[in-house]
Amino acid sequence: MKKPLGIALVVTLLFALLLFLAIVAVSSSLSLSGKRVTSNQKAALEAQYAAESGLALATTRLSLTGREVADFIENASDFEMPSGTDWASLRSYLQKFCGVTNDPDDPAFVPTDKPAVGSVICTADPERLDWSDPRAAPYSIFLDGHIDAARYPAGTAPEDYWRARLGPQTFERTLKTRGRLTTAYRVAYGFVPWRAEVLPNATVRLTFRALPTVSSGYLAKEGADVARHKIEQAFTGELRIDLRPPSFSHFMLFTNYQRAGAGAGAERVYFYDGTLFDGPVHTNDKFNFTGRPWFGDSVTSVGCEAENAAKDDCLDARPGYYYWDAGARSHVKVTPPIDPIPPAWAEPAFDGGHAWDRDYIALPKTSSDQYRAAKNGGLFIEDDDATSSTGDVNVEAVTLSTDVVAGVKYQFVQVHGRRNVGTRTVPGLSLIHI
Repeated sequence: MKKPLGIALVVTLLFALLLFLAIVAVSSSLSLSGKRVTSNQKAALEAQYAAESGLALATTRLSLTGREVADFIENASDFEMPSGTDWASLRSYLQKFCGVTNDPDDPAFVPTDKPAVGSVICTADPERLDWSDPRAAPYSIFLDGHIDAARYPAGTAPEDYWRARLGPQTFERTLKTRGRLTTAYRVAYGFVPWRAEVLPNATVRLTFRALPTVSSGYLAKEGADVARHKIEQAFTGELRIDLRPPSFSHFMLFTNYQRAGAGAGAERVYFYDGTLFDGPVHTNDKFNFTGRPWFGDSVTSVGCEAENAAKDDCLDARPGYYYWDAGARSHVKVTPPIDPIPPAWAEPAFDGGHAWDRDYIALPKTSSDQYRAAKNGGLFIEDDDATSSTGDVNVEAVTLSTDVVAGVKYQFVQVHGRRNVGTRTVPGLSLIHI
């Protein structure tokens, strides 16, 4: 009887052992699977955190770019278009900004004539933009010596400065390396041209829009991806740069009319023997020459016969100039291409070159900017329109002269006028007569 019980006990123990081994095998399998899941999750999270790091960097850089460019341009006395800039030369820059095209129906087409104020000049076509050559890039207007190279950060070329701020950017960074594993990210972001327009004050505005930021974080083993995470985020910011018209301080002489007034019968103002100008001279009208005046810098004119009502554009330009015929005692007009062959009694010397068909340069609508510039460091001459108060000054004339003092040549400006002594009202005694 005991023998069968022994055999049953042995069978039971063997069965229990097999069951235990099965449980151990299943537990080991579950443990290894859990470890693999945990390892995969860790790799995925590491790639995600890397992508988020790239996104944070791009967001910060985009946010700071606008402020940095604004401060830089302001420190460079605002971005003012170079002296003598006309629509033809500005148009070449705008073509690069929007994408060169010769189709008038294309939104990227830049008109050959300056559009009216308050209108869009062109809308940029990203496919036509050339980022390979700085001189052909959308930011090329900020190059060509328009801003002093000394203003840029030390060791930074102007083209590198603008390319790093106004254009597509790609940045890669390795966050850590351990053995054969590398954690890194690659992020693409940046500003690209969107639109050029003419503001109501005749300023040309360039608007850049931010590209969608795309950041890819990854964990790689010997160059092969273990995990990768990609984030794409839109950035709604815009960067606007206003191109102000050239300052009139560039010209030694600038006139809207080279006559005593705007009327057709207004007397012409002539350059004659003894006239010497060593700085740029320009008129929207036509110049008048007699004798042998000398010009050491550029002499330019428009030949405008009629302006629009707002006086910010020329409706009828007929290039040329006048000379005085001493024999016939009359004004004689010279029209290109006959120019420059003046008669013996009118031989102006143009050492700095001349052109009679430049674009019309509109006068400023207000004088507040000139007033502020004069007060802040220019030549400021106070003149009161009403001279009813004591101390008011009425300027009658301003004379310019040069002299050498202690070996240094100075330009003197003398202001001639009258200071009003004014009137005073004093209390008196009123007598009542009965």
